[in-house]
Amino acid sequence: MSTRKDIIDGKDSGTATYGLVYSCTCGWIDLGHANPAGKDGVRALWKQFTSAPSPTAGSGYKVTYRQKMSKTVSVVTVSAKYEKVYWVSTKLTKKQKEQVALAIFLEVSHGFETMQSNVVFREVTDSGYSVEDLVSNLIGFYRAVRALDYVHLCKPVSKEAALKVWDEFGSVGSHKNRFENVVSLFPCSECGVIGGPMCSPIPMELTEIIPAVKGSLFREWTLADSTSKIKDGIKSYLKR
Repeated sequence: MSTRKDIIDGKDSGTATYGLVYSCTCGWIDLGHANPAGKDGVRALWKQFTSAPSPTAGSGYKVTYRQKMSKTVSVVTVSAKYEKVYWVSTKLTKKQKEQVALAIFLEVSHGFETMQSNVVFREVTDSGYSVEDLVSNLIGFYRAVRALDYVHLCKPVSKEAALKVWDEFGSVGSHKNRFENVVSLFPCSECGVIGGPMCSPIPMELTEIIPAVKGSLFREWTLADSTSKIKDGIKSYLKR
């Protein structure tokens, strides 16, 4: 959960791996979430698609992805994770790999944010679907897959301007956004946004990959897939 003290100057966002910036076209961005090598392991997810995986269940293989959090309140540390396992076809084009990876990433992201929004976690954090979460996650995904400076694309502002937005409109956790293709914008002296707060479509550069639909390309991992892997192992052993 980001706080006011986490706000940094937008000019430092290209190299910073932690902090909070306000931007003109993407709103608030958590640089920890937007870091592809950060806590949510977006780069680790993408590596599972690019490391020439061998079939482990029929013509597919297992992909596991998780998001996790840890927060200390007084002397008590609360930790949790949301994890899902998928069957993914080994016969994917580069474009299909991007689409499947994004679909998995978004499903786990929504599952994690929903978990943080339940009554138990609301006692220690207001981070569930915090206004910067999904857009920051999406930026992190694109940075892992396309390796471009998507934070700069969003036009981050100075620390002074960002602090004014925070002080006038409140903390990021007090605003919620449950849609990855929409951002929340606030009036900012360096952006020329008049009125608001308001919702706006996410920049087009962050919509170029269309999430795949579960089916022949990927689906949730089943017990049958695990059994298939065991059977294949037995067959290989008997052929020796």
